[in-house]
Amino acid sequence: MEIHFRYDEELARRAARHVLARNSRLFVSFLIALLVTIFATLQRVWWIVSPFAVLTFLYVAMAVRQRSSAIRAFRRIGNPDVTLRVDDKEIMFEMPSYRATAEWTSQREIWRFDDIWIFMLFGTVSSYTPVPTSVMTDEFRDTVLDAMRAHGGRVR
Repeated sequence: MEIHFRYDEELARRAARHVLARNSRLFVSFLIALLVTIFATLQRVWWIVSPFAVLTFLYVAMAVRQRSSAIRAFRRIGNPDVTLRVDDKEIMFEMPSYRATAEWTSQREIWRFDDIWIFMLFGTVSSYTPVPTSVMTDEFRDTVLDAMRAHGGRVR
């Protein structure tokens, strides 16, 4: 079974926003650094304020950099039409200049959101492919979810 969609800049931006929001380690670290900075400032413990303020700034810079690199990567490939084929054994992404096929394994991960699903074929946040839910049929969703669960993949 296959679906087709256009990979545009808006899709890339939404995916980057979702990935940053769900990257819990980055968010929790940022929140702790921010709270320590605020608390230390209120207590006038300046030797604590400086390093945690710098840490907070670094976390924000890292988030901005991650989002910017996702947008730059999109701009390098342009606005390709994407074909996504799935069955119970494998998943294949195909664009005019790129084709990737991967078997369903426990390394695969999918993050589901209302507007897009983010496929992480290599189990890492640094490499992902967003797929808009508006182009997915119920049969497509069921096939993907059944294959992920059957092979021990992670669905969030």
